Formats: sequence, structure tokens, C-alpha cells
Amino acid sequence: MTFDHVYHSRITQAALRVKEFVELSQSLVEQRSEDTARLDELVLPRLLQAYPWLIKQAESDDRAANLCIILAGGPSVAVWGARQSAESRLELLTTAQKAAYRLAVRHDIPILEGALGDVHCDREDYVRAIYHFEASLALHQEDPQARAQNFAGLGLANAMIGHEGDARPLLAQALEWCVTADHKPGQMTVLGYSCRAHLLWGESEAAVEAFERCLSLAPASAMGDRAAFRVGLEALCQIGRGGDAMGLAATRVRAAEMKGQDLDIAEGLLERASAQALLGYAQSAEVNLDRARVLAESYGNSAVLHDVLARLGRIRSAAGRHEEALRVLRTRLELTASWGVHRRWQALTDVAVAATAAGDTPTAIKYHQRALELAKSDGHQVVAVGEKRFEAHPAISRAAPALFHYTLYDDYALRQSRAALADLEVRSVGGAEAPAWDLLDNVVDSCLEGGFFDWSHSPRHQEQLLNLAGSTAFDLGLYERTREYQGRRAALLREHNDRRGLAHALGECADAYQREGKHAAAMQLYEEVAALDREISDHTDEVHALGNAASCAAELGDRSGALQLIRNAADLAACHDYREGRLIAQVNRGTMAFPDAPKEGFDAWVSAEALAIELDNADVLAVVRRRVADLDVPGARGSCLHFNNQGGRLASEGHVDEALESLTTAVHWSALCRDDADLRTKVLLNRGRVACGHDSVLASASFADAASHAALHGQSEHLVDALRSLATVVGGDIGDQAAAVAILRRLHARQPPYNSLDALRGLIELCGFELGLGTADDAVVEDHLEEALNATLLAGLPSEEAMVLSYQGSLHERRGRLGEAEAHYRRAVHLRSHHGLGNVEEAQQNVDRVAGQRATG
Repeated sequence: MTFDHVYHSRITQAALRVKEFVELSQSLVEQRSEDTARLDELVLPRLLQAYPWLIKQAESDDRAANLCIILAGGPSVAVWGARQSAESRLELLTTAQKAAYRLAVRHDIPILEGALGDVHCDREDYVRAIYHFEASLALHQEDPQARAQNFAGLGLANAMIGHEGDARPLLAQALEWCVTADHKPGQMTVLGYSCRAHLLWGESEAAVEAFERCLSLAPASAMGDRAAFRVGLEALCQIGRGGDAMGLAATRVRAAEMKGQDLDIAEGLLERASAQALLGYAQSAEVNLDRARVLAESYGNSAVLHDVLARLGRIRSAAGRHEEALRVLRTRLELTASWGVHRRWQALTDVAVAATAAGDTPTAIKYHQRALELAKSDGHQVVAVGEKRFEAHPAISRAAPALFHYTLYDDYALRQSRAALADLEVRSVGGAEAPAWDLLDNVVDSCLEGGFFDWSHSPRHQEQLLNLAGSTAFDLGLYERTREYQGRRAALLREHNDRRGLAHALGECADAYQREGKHAAAMQLYEEVAALDREISDHTDEVHALGNAASCAAELGDRSGALQLIRNAADLAACHDYREGRLIAQVNRGTMAFPDAPKEGFDAWVSAEALAIELDNADVLAVVRRRVADLDVPGARGSCLHFNNQGGRLASEGHVDEALESLTTAVHWSALCRDDADLRTKVLLNRGRVACGHDSVLASASFADAASHAALHGQSEHLVDALRSLATVVGGDIGDQAAAVAILRRLHARQPPYNSLDALRGLIELCGFELGLGTADDAVVEDHLEEALNATLLAGLPSEEAMVLSYQGSLHERRGRLGEAEAHYRRAVHLRSHHGLGNVEEAQQNVDRVAGQRATG
């Protein structure tokens, strides 16, 4: 007999007086797998109206109470719950639980306790969730599937309140049971929870592994755990797979748009925005969040709206728009009134953090204090079976001596709030002897205190608090204390093989050594940081680490070593379009080149001058201009032309290394020709072209300087040439497509595609990179392609038109618009065939593939 049949039978046996409710409930069971559409259309709306009556009736009618118990623990609650808020589900389950205890329906009590744990997890009321999961486990040890479900929820809840030591074995055991039983829905649930827990612990690669295992069981569009999906995208971004994250987010948005489901569209936009924010596209993220906010508000879904406002507030706070951020975060706080304690605590904490960023310390203290009081009030007496939960044995009575009683709190929230308040007090008082330091130290140390079943063990949270304490000590000039905190943090991160966090911790220690004048120790750490950054492709931080190492080498008297390190920093910044980093590196390079290489020094300063103007950095510009104000050396132009011509001749003869050496000398001389701006741009472009395919780093540096110089002097043709060439090298040889997109977007902003053929080709190349990278919004790419197509039609360029049509077909295919994709692909085939452009067979393959997909449905 199937579970549904048993469930159907129990409904019938309840024999309620309200015949209609019985019929509706029976229909729900009979149709839940056969005709979901009809269920949604006919049965579910009537059930939603009937449930409130049932809940009220169950208080005084045993037969209604009996049916309430059956329905709350049966399959209908999943279907019904998907359409209801967590509060509505909580009301039904609480009514059923009270009825089950009152009527002593022992079989249903553990099921209802577990279901209540799930609802409290959804509400982010994790302490209460643990109370109910433990109660269910204490009463229902013999059912493996129920135990796995309870273990999963218990593991997630423990992770969220800082009990990492207990969460890990619970999640691992739950997954093992689900895999052994080949229970795919259970596996997806546990893997989603594991993904969230791993990212909370800073284990991005483990989070991605769990996320991808989850996706292997169901397509992205069908993954039900929205929080896990969003966390999975964030984990992908953190390990350098932003394109994959954006592709998955686009899949979800497309699926929701095709179904016309506004709430799902809002969730998809939130997921996309979360990834975009991590990838550095804050402006695009904000656009998606604003749209999601409108949809969530119109739908009346406070859960989605709450998450949208949280992300929106953090983005605006990071951008320095403090009043807007606080307004958004206070609106979000109002929405949390009916939610769980942890979510309310987080909302209060986010307002406090935003107030701190705004410099409003009294407001920050006020909200941190409110958050702390809330966390302190959330204590619950829990009854548990302890380590026996891992043993398969019959049900245990609540009165059995094997049960344990303990008081549970959200340790993560308590530690975080106490640390934040102590930090604010330390900052306000200052000095190494401030009493609040003792409180901050106690909070940090409490992360590794052994509690009941080692629940308080949370090295990841300790690492976060050590960073907080170390940063505060550095800001107050307490460098020895900084090294103490960050050194302990580095040891923890090294133990967990967290290279990104380790690089940051070691960098903080190096900064402290440098402030103390201990340059040898600082330089050693900066070089280790640069190596770690290289491993994880964090090139922005690598530029800073190399620049700091160069400064240490200069202080130690190693002029040649310092010059080479700062050259590496400047060149690396050019390779990844990190213009701010290159500006600072070039200024320092100019200083370090003296007195040994003065022409190189002047070249670096002239490069920095153009870049400072482009970036509108008045402070750096003032410094550089004092050094190059009267720079014009007689005979410099002749020397520049001589070495430029010599380099060209050597390159034509195949002596590329010698050619680049001559061209570099020509570039140095060009900096001394202040009255011939065009010459410098041409020489830089020449060196870049010769370096292409031979030295991509030098090519990037050459084209980057040529672009800044051309922009400064209004040389539009040279500017287009330089930016296109730079994007080609950076996106191709260097492999940084995100940087290539940023470069070509600057070109598009400066030079519309109607101005020149090269500008048009730059826009088409931008579309290609955007499609390949997958991080741009489809709507943005679509606009760029439409603009490019119009420009090709006006200019009568069939080859470029065919390329744009192919890109449009690819975009439509990715978005599921197969009819439009096929039409664009066919037009591209026609153009290639009619004008003899080649690649006709490859273009036809696109047509055949999409036509086949349309034919098969």
C-alpha cells in the first residue's frame, strides 16, 4: 500500500462533518501527481479557503483536530505550503502539534515536530528549529528517512548559529543516508544545505562541489532551494567562475519569464544581482534589484522583498550613498517583525553596520545593542538524545535517562553583536589599554570553547572576529597587536587551506611590519601574498602586494630589485585593465628609476600624467606635473625617431627581441618630446604591434599607455586602435575577458559605431566577449547587438552584418527563443553564401541544430 493510499484512507476515517473539506482533501491526494495544473486551478484555491476554518475548528472539535494532524503531516502540506507564507504554515503545524499531544496521537508527533523544525528554518528561527528537530529525533529514531530529514535541518540550523563542530557530522550523515536510499529529493535538500554551510565557513570550493552535485540531480530551473541556489552562484563567483554563475542565473530568469511568473522573475533577478555584485558590477546589480523590488512588492512576498532590500542596502552603503542605504535597510527591518529571530537580528545588525560606515556611531551602537538584546532573549530549553542520535535504535521516551537537557542560544549572533559593540567602544576610547579589548578578546576566544557536544567550536567565526580585532588595532596604530590577531588568523586560514583569506591576513601583518619600519619582514610577507594572489588570480591585490614589496626593497637599499618589482606591478595592472593600480605603480616607478634610469623614470611619469587626467585623480596629477612641467630635451625627437626606425627594421628582419629593446628606448625618448604628442602615441602603438604574439605583457603596457595618451590629446583614430588592440591582447593572450569587456565598453562610450569602421568592429568584438563571458545582462547584449546591426546595415558591410546576426542567433538560442534564433542564423548563412564570405558550412550547422531542437519540441 503506498503512502498516498494510507493517507487517503486516514482522511476518510476522520469522518468530518464538513463533507466538502474531505472531498477537497481527497482530490488533493488523487491529483497531486496526475494533474497538477487542474489541482492548482480547481482544488487548491478552495483548500486555501478551507484551511483557516479547519485550524479554528480544531481547537474544539476532536474530529477536526484529527484531520488537521493528518493533513499537516501528509503530502498536501508541501503543495499547500508552496503557496503560503511561513507564518501560515507555522499556524497549521502548531495547531496540529498541539492537537497531537492533546489527543496522544504518538505516530504523528515526531513527524509534526520535524515539520515545525523545517518551517522555523525557513523563517530563520534557528534556535526554535533545533528545539523541534531534537524533539523529533528523540521520538522517532527508527525511521531512516525522517532521521535524515531531521539531521539535514539540524545541521543547517547549527551551522547558522555558529555550531560548526556539530553541523558537519550531521550534514554528512544525512547525505550518506539519502545517497544509500537513492532518495534524490533528500539528496538535493542536504546538498543545498551543505552548500550554504560551506560558504558560511568560507569554503567556496566545497560549496561549489555541493552545488554542482545538486544541479546534477535536477536542472537549474527546477532547483527549489532558492537560498542554496543564490549561495551556489556566489560560490562560483568567488572561485573565478563568474561566467558560469551568470549563465545559470540567466537560465532561471528566462524560465520564469517564459512562464510569466512575476515572483519567480523577482527571485531570478535577485540571484543574478547577487552574482553581479560579487563580480564588481554594482550598477547592473542595482538595476536588477530595483526591478525585483517592484515585482516582489506587487506580489506581496515579504521574503523575496526582504532579501532584495538587504542586498540593495549593502550595495548603496558600499557606494557611499549612506542615507539611501539606511532608508532601505530600515524598510527591510520593518518587514522582519513577523520573521524568525536570526533574520530580525541580521536586519538590526545590517542597519548598525551601515550606520558605522556612515560615521554615525551612536546609531550604530543603538542597533547593535538591540540586536544583542534580541539574541540574548532567544534562549530555549532543548531535550536531546545527544550522540545516540547517530545510532539506529527504536524510539526513545522523553522520560528515558538517555535524554539530555540544555539551554541553547544563537552563539553566532551573540558573539557578533558583542564583538561589534566592543569594537566600537575600543575605537571611541583608543589605546592598547582600553577595557573593551578584554571583552573583544573574550569573544574571540569563546569561538573555540568546548560546549555540549562541542557545539561552540567555530574556527571560521573566530577567524572573522580576529580580522575585526586586527583591523581595529591597525586603525588605532597598535601594530604589534595587529600582528598578533592577524597572525592567529593566518594560522587558522592556513590550516583550512583558504588561500584568499590567508593572503589578506598575511598582507595585514606585512602592513603592520612596514608601519613599524621592519621592512625585511614586511617584504618577505608581501612576496608570499603576491604568490598566493597569483594562484587564485586576484591580480588587483597582487599589484598592491608587488608595489608594497618594491617600497620595502627601496627602503632596504635594493634599488634594482625595487625597480623590477614596481615594473612588474605596473605591467600586471595593464594586463588586467587595473588603471588605478597602474597609475600608482607608474608614479612610484618614476621615483625608483632615479638616478639609475632617468629616461625610464620620465617615461613612467608622463604615462602617469595621462592616466591621472583620464581617471580624474587631481592629487596624483599635481604631484606628477611638478616633475614633468618643463620636460623638453633638445634632440629627443631625433633620438626617438632613430630608435623607432631601427626597431621597425629589426622587426621586419625577424629580430624581435632586439626590435623591442630599440622600441622601448624610443618610447623613453618620446616622453621627453613634450611638443610632439602624436609621435609618442605612434611609437607606443608600434611597440605594441611588434610585441603582439611575442610578449603579451609588454604589448598590454604599450597599448594601455597609447590609449591614455591618445585620449589626453584627442587623437580619436589612435584611441580606437589602441583600445581595440589592448582588448584583443588582454582578452586573448592574457585571458582576462572581463577586462576586455571593460576596455571595449570604454571605447563604445567614447566612439559610437557610426563614427568609424574600427569603432564598429570594436562594438562587435565587445558583443563577442560579452556573449562568451556571460556576465552581462542579456538585455544589455541585445541592445549592443541591435546597435551594431544598424551600423553595419548603414555602412553596407555584409561580413560584419553576418557576424552580428550569428551573435544575435546565439543570444536568442541561449534565451530559448528558437524561432528568432533560426531566423538570424538563416540570414547569416544567406549573406555568407551570397557574398562569398566563407564559413558557410559552420553557419549552416547553427541552423540545423536549432531547427532540430524546434522539431523535437
